[in-house]
Amino acid sequence: MRPGHLRLWHFLKLSLRRTSVSSGAHASTWVPAASANLVAQRSAVAASQATSALFQGTLCFAAAAVIGSTVMASWQPAHCIEDKLEPGVLKELAHDLSSSLNADRERAVSMLSSLTPFLEHHEAMLHAGVLPCLMQAVEDQEMVPQVRVLALCCAADLMKDSAAHEETVHSQSFLSVVMAALQSEGTWGEGPEDGLMARSHASRLLSELCSDGRCHPILIREGAAGLLVKRGAELAVEGEKAGSRYTSLSAAPANMNTILSVEEERYLSASLFGLASSTSGRDALATAEAKIIKGMALWTHSRDPILQRYGAIGRIAEMGGEAALTIGKHGAAIALTSMLTQKQEGQSDGVHRGVQRCAIRSMHACSRCPPLRQGLLASQANLALQELLSQPGLSQELQQMVQATLQQLA
Repeated sequence: MRPGHLRLWHFLKLSLRRTSVSSGAHASTWVPAASANLVAQRSAVAASQATSALFQGTLCFAAAAVIGSTVMASWQPAHCIEDKLEPGVLKELAHDLSSSLNADRERAVSMLSSLTPFLEHHEAMLHAGVLPCLMQAVEDQEMVPQVRVLALCCAADLMKDSAAHEETVHSQSFLSVVMAALQSEGTWGEGPEDGLMARSHASRLLSELCSDGRCHPILIREGAAGLLVKRGAELAVEGEKAGSRYTSLSAAPANMNTILSVEEERYLSASLFGLASSTSGRDALATAEAKIIKGMALWTHSRDPILQRYGAIGRIAEMGGEAALTIGKHGAAIALTSMLTQKQEGQSDGVHRGVQRCAIRSMHACSRCPPLRQGLLASQANLALQELLSQPGLSQELQQMVQATLQQLA
């Protein structure tokens, strides 16, 4: 499920909880007194509580989703002036995350979740101290479970900004909670879907940290890298056995558990791809059990273009040794040819080009490893590469890489 859909689900659950809160003093305790948008903010709160009252009947989930998304959309303009957020508003929302009142915490995290997806807001939010408050909310096991899950979602959003990485990766207590969430440890909600959401958000957050090589030594030292390797191997093998791979999220069954599992596996593959970009990360992969390398090889056979793209096969091939032999044993080199030539049904042109670029780079690495080179020749990769050279639109960098690969295969 996409982060926006998860946000809506969290929002609806929090709205249902709010029906027990009066519309008196509690309704406005989170509103900053100095805000120029005070009236608009209070109107938004009143709207959210009116919506909550509707949820108590037999209103179906689809109708609730429409109403919930409308209210969420109405919140953001109340906190923006010419697309810039007021520091006072952000600081008040951050402060309310640690309020003694559930209503304040729920409204604060719901408001923040409507802002964190927008990259242009991140600098202001980080400057206002929103991130440490979100981290504290995630760590607080006495917090309402849905608030913790949504706070984790917001923290994962903020990881898109590399400025947030250092503060996050140096918080041992926060990393421990995120790692526990990835293992489904701890109480995250009233139903199983809350634990799955926490796991999906945790894997997304870690994938952003893994994209930053500066974080790798700490992630390895704290055990996060080993956990990602272990969980990635489990999902790769489970997904292959169950056949639960889809060309896109829209092709997956409309089942929350299935969609969350698909997203978790995608984020884990991105995490391992990021780890493989540094020497310390590659060493961590090389010393891991062979089954993770097998799992990464299986991802190249997947119908899921995201798993194919982030399988890190090229980076593993460059490592040589047993790691390269393992991916060769499981047919990764042969699968690269189909990645290059076969466009999956329903796959957009942009995604297909991304998969092709990954295949070209991986072929270039594999062509320098004798066992993998034999696999490429067996799959007639040379013919596929020659055909690709005759097509327009290939960048100069990729043209040079294709030509170098053909020379290796000659």
